[in-house]
Formats: sequence, C-alpha cells, structure tokens
Amino acid sequence: MSTHQRFAAAVTCIDGRIHESLRAWILDRLDVDTADLVTVPGPDAVLATGDAEGACRLANRVLVSHSAHGSTHVVLASHTDCAAHPVTDAEHRRHLALAATRLHSLLPEMEIVPVHLQQRDDGWQVVPPVSSDPEWERNDT
Repeated sequence: MSTHQRFAAAVTCIDGRIHESLRAWILDRLDVDTADLVTVPGPDAVLATGDAEGACRLANRVLVSHSAHGSTHVVLASHTDCAAHPVTDAEHRRHLALAATRLHSLLPEMEIVPVHLQQRDDGWQVVPPVSSDPEWERNDT
C-alpha cells in the first residue's frame, strides 16, 4: 500500500452499526483512500448544544488527522436510532447544521461535510450533505 494515502476525517457516533456504510460513502464521495474516525456518543448534540470545552476536545482530535495525515475534509455524521441523542431526523438535521457551523469555526482550514445516516431494509444509507441538497431539510422519515 502506498505511503501517500489520501485521508479524510469523520466525527461520528460510537455506534458501530453505521461505520461501514459511512466509511464506504466517504471513500467513494470524497475520493480518499481511508478515513480517520473520531467517535463520541451523539456528536451532533455534543457540537450543537454542548459546552465549548467538549467541542474543542473534538476539534483537537480532528486536528491529529489533519496534522498527521493531511485530512482536508471532516464528515460530521449523525444517525437515526441514536441511543445518545434520541431525536427525530429533522432535529438531527437541525443539530447537524449548527454543529457544522461550530466545527467550521474551530477548524476553518477544513471542509465540513454534514451527513445523516438512516436505517433501511438493506442497511444504513447516507443522506446527502445539508449544503448540497435543498430538499434535505424537508425529507423527514
């Protein structure tokens, strides 16, 4: 394997059910070789409604990926059926937007890509980023 791998970072929930689908989406959509995962229960809530210290801790973990691996993108992921943040998909999307703004203020050199994962019959599906799909806010399932 090449020593010049292209990395992205992801701030995501600790829930392992979503990691495979999220990682596959990141590799495909961001054209990278691998993704560093920073996991915390309910990351959208931590960044949108949590204290500044918690947000800074998460940002500092992402900076390790940026510094060590050259990551330029951070995927910020929430998901349905989150035990740590049991809210509707619409509330997750609202928190993702707030969380992305906060994370960008802490990591202005990185592109923040907010996504939401929904459970389907065939597994977990990544819903497009807030910024790229104006219909996203209205697709509450």
